Amino acid sequence: EVDGIGVVHRNYKGNTPLGLPFSTIAGQIGGGQQNDGFVGIAIEYMRSPKFFKADGGWNRLVWAPKEVLEQVSDAIPEHLKGKIATEEDACDIESLKAFLKEKQHPVVERWKEEPKIEAASQGKAQTKAEEGAGISVPEIQMPANITGAQIQGLPVSGGITIILKNAKIYAEKVIIKKKE
Repeated sequence: EVDGIGVVHRNYKGNTPLGLPFSTIAGQIGGGQQNDGFVGIAIEYMRSPKFFKADGGWNRLVWAPKEVLEQVSDAIPEHLKGKIATEEDACDIESLKAFLKEKQHPVVERWKEEPKIEAASQGKAQTKAEEGAGISVPEIQMPANITGAQIQGLPVSGGITIILKNAKIYAEKVIIKKKE
């Protein structure tokens, strides 16, 4: 939700900003199960120079219980002290976002608006309802010979294959038209 990392320990009894207590999170990753978005770590790993290094390290840590931050306070970079939310600062995603913005946490820089996708030669196509709502929906060109088999992920010569993995798509309406 905020493109950041949250840490929680087994003795924490409250809910994380995701609305999940430690027990639920532990149930999802317990027994070595791998689930996207969750990983088990030792609190002492936070002292390592390799602490989530590939993901941005300390600059991505946005939330942890106060007790955890106190335990590793000597490892927290100076520029982040007071910018990592605790249960006292944020109890849900909205209050976490507000806290991070107010404290100018480095993760906020990652929230820049995604570039809008436009078809190479078509530009944007909007219906009157979309224009009224201020929504811009790009028109995407599709090959004229697209078939049902291709949409199901089975490639057919000359067309495209659409594969959606771990996707959540909400659409009021989808219209695919053959180009005349």
